[in-house]
Amino acid sequence: MNSKEKFEEQLNKLYETIINFPEKEIEKRICKRLDKCGLMYHTFSRTKEKESTRIKIERKSDLYLQKNKKMQDIVGIRIVLYFKDDIDICISVLQQLFDIDNFEYDKPDAETFKPQRINYVFKMPEDVMKIPDELCENCLIDNTFEVQIRTIFSEGWHEVEHDIRYKYLDDWNVAAGLSRELNGIFAVLEICDDNIMSICERLAYRKYKEKSWASMLRNKFRLRFMHQALDSSLQKILSEDAELAKALYRFERQRFICFFAENNIPKTFNNIIYVINEIQLHNKDISQLAPQTLVEKCRNQEDACNFVTNPL
Repeated sequence: MNSKEKFEEQLNKLYETIINFPEKEIEKRICKRLDKCGLMYHTFSRTKEKESTRIKIERKSDLYLQKNKKMQDIVGIRIVLYFKDDIDICISVLQQLFDIDNFEYDKPDAETFKPQRINYVFKMPEDVMKIPDELCENCLIDNTFEVQIRTIFSEGWHEVEHDIRYKYLDDWNVAAGLSRELNGIFAVLEICDDNIMSICERLAYRKYKEKSWASMLRNKFRLRFMHQALDSSLQKILSEDAELAKALYRFERQRFICFFAENNIPKTFNNIIYVINEIQLHNKDISQLAPQTLVEKCRNQEDACNFVTNPL
């Protein structure tokens, strides 16, 4: 049996092992935690098809062997966030769920424009799936999975770019001007990412000035709120205390989202105010209205709100 036949045999064994690969279980764990946070997002998952795996291994095997590396994206999860400022929150959530193997997190460069890669490779949870070491070695496959994080605007561009340019770089190597023009489209979409947050912020401020507190909370914090009206007593407290309302409006959303990530608490307007009050506002009238169990959770988890931005 020659080396090519042996590789084909091992690849077949690999896909017999992972034919029912539970990538949906990994996706489910991620969604469960993101839902706790209340973030707006979509997810996609896939196990790479055998033919795609064969092509990639054949194309990159020499490079893998030179660098003592293996293919790490046989399982891929994509998280598409509605808002750019949720990226670091999402990464923090993933770090709590899985062990990192490596990552690529491109920081914006003021001198050069290019698409931002936010790709994390995590070790496969053994309670989900473990590919036999022998098959990993023979097929140059790692016991890992990749998570790509994008915004809703960048997702469309990446999808098009991947299929028309990335897969056929030879077509584009002699068309630098067109390639730059394609990147220019991404520049416009990056501005859209910033503008959509700015629009929500401006609407939130307008609602703050109008004392329309539920609308202010919805547009300021941009979460998947439950359809439950704001308690009239809370509305009255905020409307009668301008400094308290201003402090609520200025509160940094990341500081309470991490608390919700650790607790099964319904994302209602009331609960958001109760949690923020315990973290920072410390208004006695609001504390008296809050469910005691929620107050105790907040006081017992003070460290849970020490959210670190730009993880790693």
